Amino acid sequence: MPLDVQISKYGLPHPTPDHYVNCWGNGCIRSVALSLNTEEWQEIRDIFTPPSQNPGEERDRMGRAIARLEQLTGARSASGQDVGGSFRGYGLMGQQDCVDEMINTTTYLTMMRDDGLIRFHNLDKRLTNGWFEVSGWPHTAGSIKDVETGEIYVVDSWWLDNGNKPYILTKAQWKTGNWEKTHKSEEEEVPEP
Repeated sequence: MPLDVQISKYGLPHPTPDHYVNCWGNGCIRSVALSLNTEEWQEIRDIFTPPSQNPGEERDRMGRAIARLEQLTGARSASGQDVGGSFRGYGLMGQQDCVDEMINTTTYLTMMRDDGLIRFHNLDKRLTNGWFEVSGWPHTAGSIKDVETGEIYVVDSWWLDNGNKPYILTKAQWKTGNWEKTHKSEEEEVPEP
């Protein structure tokens, strides 16, 4: 199912910087409608200025933009208290499961795409893997597709506390299930300006 359809599946409106929904509480049980002001959205545009020169640079910028959007959103939503994973923060206000994270990341990517900030990738599908912190539980995340090569990359922010740059991995690497312990290069907190 295309990522765009995932948003409507949960009854959420098509996101724009002026009106988008932030989810938490496991499966988007809780949500709040939010908006970004002109200056805040300009911060996101500035991450992509000048335009990315290649897909790798664009993926890095998408990760930085998602982290910044989590910070901006978290400052006015309970999701600002989200801690990586589901169990460390289970029951805490604002805690997100992987479905919440997938929906919110899709929201941010959709807003970037619609504003013309993403040129080397298309939004792809929701992907689910059988591995999880507790063996056998499924885990889900959104994905993007490199327009030139067709390579699928998973965009997975569930593992990290709110406001950190998400993991962006090839689908093949993500499917192995053992990358998280060794793939730390993408994990960096994006400082607030």
